[in-house]
Amino acid sequence: MDSASFGPIVEWFVESLLAFLGEYAILLAVVLAAGATVCVVLLARRFLQPCAQPSITEARIRIDPCDLPSFRWFRGSAVAVNNGRKRCHLTALYVLHEHLKFQISDITGRSKTDLTLQDKGPTGDRLPLSIKGNRRKTIFFRGLHEVETLEALPESLSLEVAFDCREGPLRYSLPRKSEIKVYGLYLFESTKIRETLTG
Repeated sequence: MDSASFGPIVEWFVESLLAFLGEYAILLAVVLAAGATVCVVLLARRFLQPCAQPSITEARIRIDPCDLPSFRWFRGSAVAVNNGRKRCHLTALYVLHEHLKFQISDITGRSKTDLTLQDKGPTGDRLPLSIKGNRRKTIFFRGLHEVETLEALPESLSLEVAFDCREGPLRYSLPRKSEIKVYGLYLFESTKIRETLTG
């Protein structure tokens, strides 16, 4: 079969293709435009969304009156939210007061039941704690304090947290609630102050 016999076949194929494209040109243009739009949106979300954007949306610290004279334990929780697309790590967590010392001994991202036993020494996870992208994680912690009486309970405490993806830590003010032994902040009450960790 020589090349001359292919001429009519090629000509018919080109004419059929042009007729098909002419008949469905608008539909094909809409499909291609929609596909391009989806690709642009996905790429924009991938490259414009921050790599990691962690913060604390809720926090709670509880000091039980029965613990004041002897054990002097406090326990608390904080909800860390990572609004970025990449994983980040909680690297430090402190409970602070200008006159009283609060020392965290245990911290875990698993369950608060891990911190219910009054054992000596740490029983929870060790830092850093991982927080996946676009996820939230509840952190539970406990430690020792220097408060001796109910009257000595301060009006507010500070929670300072540091993440590996931020230059400085975030500090949140936790006012004392109506219950005399509970401190907490929620999303609408949080005040963030960026400071440098001092040790």
